[in-house]
Amino acid sequence: MRTVRLELLAGVAAIAIGLLLPLSLHADPADGSPPPGRGDLFDQIDTNHDGFISHDELLAFEQKRTAARADKMYDRMDTNHDGKVTKAEYDAAIAQMRDRMGGHKHRHDGPPPDAPAGDTE
Repeated sequence: MRTVRLELLAGVAAIAIGLLLPLSLHADPADGSPPPGRGDLFDQIDTNHDGFISHDELLAFEQKRTAARADKMYDRMDTNHDGKVTKAEYDAAIAQMRDRMGGHKHRHDGPPPDAPAGDTE
């Protein structure tokens, strides 16, 4: 349970950094405003348009984005489109993802081979 929470927290933090870092890198140092054309994502997140992104706004934005990604991933995994992903479909999707990423292993594969017994990272 603790591992899942840490992974979830790390994922949310990575997403937040991925969203906000490009905005800060392209900001005008004088007033903090993004150059023309760069404020679109900020405006999408700042749904009440008060000029700030609240925690709730970022959370809502990420939940919507995560749901869209999950839907897309599910559509790719459910190759026969019966509304269920079998173990075979799942394994095929993971293998396909591994091939696209150059054969790197993922957390789905369990602990690294040299990890002590019971270590789930």
